Amino acid sequence: MACCGQNRATLANSDKAVTRPDARYVAQTTRRTIGAGPAATRIHYLRGGHVLVRGPRTGWQYEFSAASPVQAVDPRDAESLVGTGLFARTGQP
Repeated sequence: MACCGQNRATLANSDKAVTRPDARYVAQTTRRTIGAGPAATRIHYLRGGHVLVRGPRTGWQYEFSAASPVQAVDPRDAESLVGTGLFARTGQP
């Protein structure tokens, strides 16, 4: 009878070993879209280029770019993101 450690080694060396998903795929599948409902807060990214940020309270990822600088975010994340100086609430410069 084989020991558990031997089975793990065999599995790790086999062609059927489980691999981790590509980080780009994970980022794409974990992004959340917040609707334009009353609970959403719209913020504006003040710099050019592209940025992907994680909300400090929810852990949700938000993607901003020069083409889409305004996004709806969870209000729990909005305060912290605006506090970085990289974002402003919509209607502000």
